[in-house]
Amino acid sequence: MTPQLRAEILKQRTTTANLGLLVAMLALVLFVVVLHGVGLPVRNIAGRSDQLKLVFGWAQLLGALFAAWSGCCR
Repeated sequence: MTPQLRAEILKQRTTTANLGLLVAMLALVLFVVVLHGVGLPVRNIAGRSDQLKLVFGWAQLLGALFAAWSGCCR
């Protein structure tokens, strides 16, 4: 291993921003799971295409928001 690579790995392990981003991502995932479990009526997710659109549509939107937030706050 080169010294530069060792320094980068050490930086990744000791930077608190990585832990903060991990916690924020897990909180966001938990929030989405709770919203889907509590907030979706059965009639809205009766068909397979409806399920895919509702679940993956929100996941895509929130994933993009998380990526934008984590990119601007570093």
